[in-house]
Amino acid sequence: MMNLLNNGAYYNRTTGICYNGWKLTTLSCDFSNTGLTEETKEFLDTVTWNLGSNGSIEYDKINTTSFYNLERSNNTGKICTSGTLCNDTITRTTTWNGSVGLMYPSDYGYATSGGSTTDRATCLTTILFSWTGSNVSDCKENNWLYKSGVNQWTLSPLAHSSYVNLVFHVNNTGGVGQNGAASASVSRPTVYLKSDVKIESGSGTFDLPYELST
Repeated sequence: MMNLLNNGAYYNRTTGICYNGWKLTTLSCDFSNTGLTEETKEFLDTVTWNLGSNGSIEYDKINTTSFYNLERSNNTGKICTSGTLCNDTITRTTTWNGSVGLMYPSDYGYATSGGSTTDRATCLTTILFSWTGSNVSDCKENNWLYKSGVNQWTLSPLAHSSYVNLVFHVNNTGGVGQNGAASASVSRPTVYLKSDVKIESGSGTFDLPYELST
């Protein structure tokens, strides 16, 4: 995913090969109409992205603020020491420099505006895994990053005592849970703009998106 978004077909607005499931299987992918344009790339900054994980904290016990702090921690995504799904040789880091990443779990949490039954402050202190509950439906239903019926990747690895292949995702019912890195989920490319980029017009809505300039 990192190569696709920063060096591959998406970044270069072309066709290419994308990974598709376990054991490095691939398929053809076409971003010739949806990838980054050269003009767009001029607006993007190269920044340090945080790759901190939950460490030994159970993934279904974390609220938005706690996620934010864990994402910026020194916890790597690997805490298991043995087993078939723990024996890899990948070096884990807690930061990465690049132009295009994915949203963090905390981005999803902070994107809520809450509602009349559950206000935003309550949503932010509620465990993100529990946002699937009908009693806190305001948290996801008034969140512009939630998409019903769709699983969405986040950037953050999930540390587990037996597995190393897990990543946090926003699940299709609005909670933040776990999924295997080779599973099919939607990605939402995320960027930081250069400091001299200005909003020329628009209100940031679907019908009136921001128009940017430098």
